[in-house]
Amino acid sequence: MKCWNAVAFLVFAGGFLYSEESLSLEQAIEISIQENLSLTASKLRALFPELQKEIAEEEFAWKFQPRFRIETREDENEARAQVVAEKRGSYGTVFRARAEWIERETRESGGIAELRTEQPLFRRGGKRFTRRNLDRAAYQRSTSRRRIEQETEALVVRVVEAFTSVIYGRELEKQEVASLARADELWRLVKIRKRQGRATRVDVLEMDLLRRQAALRLERITETNIQTQGLLAELLGRVPEQMPPLENVELPEEDIPDLKRSETLARENRLDREQALADYAEARRQLSLQEREIYPDVTLVATYRPETTIEEENWFAGITAGRDLDVQVSKLEIQQEEASVRAALSRLASVELQISREVRDAHSQLRTSERELELAADQVTLSEERYRLARGLYPSGRVDAQGLRDAEEEWARSQTAYKDAVLERVRTRYRFWNTLGMLLGET
Repeated sequence: MKCWNAVAFLVFAGGFLYSEESLSLEQAIEISIQENLSLTASKLRALFPELQKEIAEEEFAWKFQPRFRIETREDENEARAQVVAEKRGSYGTVFRARAEWIERETRESGGIAELRTEQPLFRRGGKRFTRRNLDRAAYQRSTSRRRIEQETEALVVRVVEAFTSVIYGRELEKQEVASLARADELWRLVKIRKRQGRATRVDVLEMDLLRRQAALRLERITETNIQTQGLLAELLGRVPEQMPPLENVELPEEDIPDLKRSETLARENRLDREQALADYAEARRQLSLQEREIYPDVTLVATYRPETTIEEENWFAGITAGRDLDVQVSKLEIQQEEASVRAALSRLASVELQISREVRDAHSQLRTSERELELAADQVTLSEERYRLARGLYPSGRVDAQGLRDAEEEWARSQTAYKDAVLERVRTRYRFWNTLGMLLGET
């Protein structure tokens, strides 16, 4: 798996040790990678290609076959015991050694030894054909690993979204509590002014509506926070009751590569491009194997038996050959594999275009989010000054209840917009590095 170092740009410094007192974003990501139940199930399924590769490797290991046989005839009994050792080389060469002991009642007993070598040519010869199962298993294993890494990257983005939603939802909840307190204070103030004859019944109703709207917003935000915290707990493989308080997320300064460099990094690190290249290479390999089906099947064979007490020395060298005369089916299958190669090449070109587009979009969104965050912060400052001015002018009657209410709502909306801008900024940065394929580090 890739080393995990590129997500530290949005978190406090510190290790991955889990603390019951608080939980940072960095710790939450690490816990999700280790304990998310869906990802754990995918990792277990990924063991199958690993085992398949080990099975394919066994084709090139030494194989030993002990055998024992007893025969009873009319004139004698005979017992045979033998051991056969066989190994296949990477170019298809098969080396076989056999040692046998024969025990007879009436005739002489003794041993037999045999060495045999087979070298296939053309159709079944060569490294590509001999290692076809191993190469296929290696392809499936690498595909499985990329799938796990892609699922891990998607999980990290989801954890970031859920974590920041809980953090800023909590801040919004505090904001709405303060907004409700201000609305309640304004409502009481207007009621006093009405008794003094300086406000109307409509002013009181407006302030009461403002107070009830603030209470409803607080209720909705609280409900959303409960749901979001439940989602975060699920992503971490826990229940909401097991979740400790969350630490705030910082936005430190960070060097963002320019657009050209970003596209280069994406082509070097994106897993979907790496998979498309692997698919193209696998399609060409399958085509090469299929083209061998129309070749003749030729095998060189050599056997040697040394002299023993029951057998004279002898040797044999020869060649066997054969081929299918009806190759129409093989030719059609070759055409299918050629189409697969063209499709894989087309897919690779499509991924290249997709990466270029996604990098441009992500880079643009990142730059835009910076400006949006600056404007949102300025808007908070401006709306707060307007609200303070309206509140100061209200007792003298220079601002009516409607104006004061509008100023208070504008300040509340600007704070909400700022929190949303911060949240979107956090998400956008993670999405940007994910688009570059560097969320879990460089390959």
